[in-house]
Amino acid sequence: MVPSSISPLAYRRPIPSERVIDARRRRLRMARKRRHAMACTAKPLARGLPLVGVLCALFVLLGQGSSVEAMQGTSTYHVVAGDTLWGISASSGTPIADLAQINNLANPDFILAGQVLQLEGHAPAAASRAYLIQPGDTLSGIALANGVSTDHLAALNGLSNLDLILAGAMLDLPSASSRAAIAIDHHGAGGPRIAWKGSPNYWAGRPHGLPIALVLHTADGGMHGIDGEFATAHSGLSTHFAVGLDGAIHQYVELGDRAWGNGYVELGHAWPGPDLSPNHLTVSIETEDLGDPRQAVTDAQFRATVEVGRLVLRQYPSIRYLVTHRAIAPETRADDPGPRWIASGRFVALASALGLRPID
Repeated sequence: MVPSSISPLAYRRPIPSERVIDARRRRLRMARKRRHAMACTAKPLARGLPLVGVLCALFVLLGQGSSVEAMQGTSTYHVVAGDTLWGISASSGTPIADLAQINNLANPDFILAGQVLQLEGHAPAAASRAYLIQPGDTLSGIALANGVSTDHLAALNGLSNLDLILAGAMLDLPSASSRAAIAIDHHGAGGPRIAWKGSPNYWAGRPHGLPIALVLHTADGGMHGIDGEFATAHSGLSTHFAVGLDGAIHQYVELGDRAWGNGYVELGHAWPGPDLSPNHLTVSIETEDLGDPRQAVTDAQFRATVEVGRLVLRQYPSIRYLVTHRAIAPETRADDPGPRWIASGRFVALASALGLRPID
């Protein structure tokens, strides 16, 4: 059953078209960052570059709170407040998977200010893997099947056009250890166990600023239905997480990216942010209800939702609000997350547990 909290009716613009445009912009941004990373590095100082090269390198070393240091061919980075592994990856040109593996990060979404990260040179060699492209395959579908992002797979294979792959060609795939480095699995590491599912439906990065709110949803269905809906590019739908009645946690979109779960504000809304799509400034959590509006929030589901919320807040202490979907879209989402969260008092209890202001 399609989750009611994420129907396309919540969107007033054609999301797939925006996704295509954003993908093009993202590729241009990545290309510019790669050129900048090649031009602005500390290493050219030893090559006698002209003054502009020296100034550029000094800017990298000293400017804007950055602390990249050249140490006999191995670069390190000192994490500052507000940093994310995604942002460090984009600036350094080192893939997230490699950063997590080099630095033994069990949780790529959790780094600490003052922490020193190695940027290169220490990732262990991994056995190569390959995939023979079949007729009808898409890059996003192959990426989902192998547990990696489309951009990562494209970068690994030097693909500039993410919409064009040829049947019969071979694609290099990340190793199993590399995939494990970017999958969030905190079991045994002091955090919740989260199964990475992935979705092609998201905007990369957070150009509008850090998120200010967690948005809570309820799904008119089960976890299997949520997984299927979010895995389909045609749906144009996703949230960052979904939490099952048994406490299972699935993740679809990285915290450094923007999921497509909250649509646009409607007349009579209580959205506390600026006048733009709340997707840009939120982290969203879907919750399983098996299609029954009377289904109670179980203790396991509540505890897991608290754990997810705390994980998010460690990454983004900028978040101040816990918001219902109906506070954003009171016309089309009047029952989201519904009485199972609101009338039961679980929504207010969740806000209290996370130290956030509840907005319903």
